[in-house]
Amino acid sequence: MIVTSSLNSFLRNAKTFKDGLRLLPLISRFYCKETMRPKVYRPEPGFLLKVMSESSAAKLEVKECEPFLDSCNMGIDDWLRIARDIGAAYDNFDGFVILHGTDTLAYTASALSFILENLAKPVVVTGSQIPMREVRSDAPNNFFGALLCAAFIPIPAVRVLRL
Repeated sequence: MIVTSSLNSFLRNAKTFKDGLRLLPLISRFYCKETMRPKVYRPEPGFLLKVMSESSAAKLEVKECEPFLDSCNMGIDDWLRIARDIGAAYDNFDGFVILHGTDTLAYTASALSFILENLAKPVVVTGSQIPMREVRSDAPNNFFGALLCAAFIPIPAVRVLRL
């Protein structure tokens, strides 16, 4: 996963995206070594959700652009930087998620579809209008949907996910 823009689009009150992920119980058990203890009753595994075996769970690695790229002013140099990051990690992963500001998200996806020639893996570009920890945020659906598409739906194309 490549995080290109400021955290306000996904996680408020976090210094880095990785720190923000630790605050989300849905993903912390897959990504973080230390998970938060639940404060409510938690049924045994398999009671409500299908238990995923270790081999079927998606492995997640986060790369944050430093400094963050301002989605208001992204251009060809930024698109090439994202493409180079994907190229550098291409053989190590089955798919890629790009978290992006919404101002130029469609332009970035379009540019990447031309830059990434002979693509054999999914690249999913997504963002949000409301930060993830806010009420009625679109970020959780977009974020988790993008992860699922990149990990388990092997369509070799650059796609925009907006649920």
